[in-house]
Amino acid sequence: MPLFVAILVGALTPALAHTMPRALIDRLRWHFVGPFRGGWVTTVAGIPGKRNTYYIGTADGGIFVTHDSGRTWQARFQHEPVSSIGALAVAPSNPRILYAGTGQAGLRSDMSFGDGMYRSDNGGHTWKWIGLRQSQHIAAISVDPRQANTLLVAVLGHAFGPNPERGVFLTTNGGRTWKKTLYVNPDLGAIDLTRDPTRPALVYAALWNFRFPFYGHYGVVNGPGAGIFRSENGGRTWQRLADRGLPRRDLGRIGIAIVA
Repeated sequence: MPLFVAILVGALTPALAHTMPRALIDRLRWHFVGPFRGGWVTTVAGIPGKRNTYYIGTADGGIFVTHDSGRTWQARFQHEPVSSIGALAVAPSNPRILYAGTGQAGLRSDMSFGDGMYRSDNGGHTWKWIGLRQSQHIAAISVDPRQANTLLVAVLGHAFGPNPERGVFLTTNGGRTWKKTLYVNPDLGAIDLTRDPTRPALVYAALWNFRFPFYGHYGVVNGPGAGIFRSENGGRTWQRLADRGLPRRDLGRIGIAIVA
């Protein structure tokens, strides 16, 4: 079955009106399942084959897990020095292994930053810090489905100034060491990652040049250089995709998804 890459691009252009069939909206039924504290949910990760179990990361309340589809929740990130979660991933080959990237990636007027990456080997009961301390905001994690110790991390970086610890990082030993494999300059951070489910070596990443100005942080200023990159070897090397068809001015936040 062919796969296509769906791309959502934010830019300094007027908003476009989108419509959805009313019949589709009317069929949706939503129920609030909590938890009641922690701020807004920034990321969700589930376990294949366990439909009632999933983890959520929050903007400033840590990580929660449910084993009964949201009827009850347990906190799973209570003893760490930070509580803002930007990304969360369960290792497909070993669901006891979790990775958490700290520092929310949804940038706004009131936000919290993190201190890097964490790993749990027991379903989130305990965690250990595994590096990238100066990342501050981590946007996405992609674990190789064949190897729980191999993963890519999209590091957005500092919100108010340049820093070199941003871009896409790769580890093949569970976070003991990291290699920066996609880096353009200290102003461009990685905002998204997605992996082809049928070809794990095929990965796409999006970079974003953003900055909160010194006079306030109610609006993000976009800079040059943002774009989409492709790797065919699991994130070890990257090629920039052509920008043909994208807005010509400085791009904003880009989201990527691979769909059938």
